[in-house]
Amino acid sequence: MAPVTRNVPRFLPTLTEVVHPPAGAPPLAHAAPPLIDPQALLQRVRTDVDLVLQTHLEATVANAMLDQVAVIVARIREELEPMVRQAVAEAVAAELDAAQAG
Repeated sequence: MAPVTRNVPRFLPTLTEVVHPPAGAPPLAHAAPPLIDPQALLQRVRTDVDLVLQTHLEATVANAMLDQVAVIVARIREELEPMVRQAVAEAVAAELDAAQAG
């Protein structure tokens, strides 16, 4: 089987020298992987998720409330308009009666 040759890009840095540690240097200790406390990790993730959800929930509720306020205002105006018209008509009629009597 023939060896596979690959074209390496010119800008790709390559290792050209092997560096050995000095004689007598202590070997590097391999760092032990950090122990992960599953409960602590779960608590941190839960806290982060709660903060994000709280922010989105507040924005969603605020938008929903604004939509409902617009609906409520339209409904109140619709219900109040006939009462206001009647009150104005009665007040104008009372003033006209008073002006004719006086």
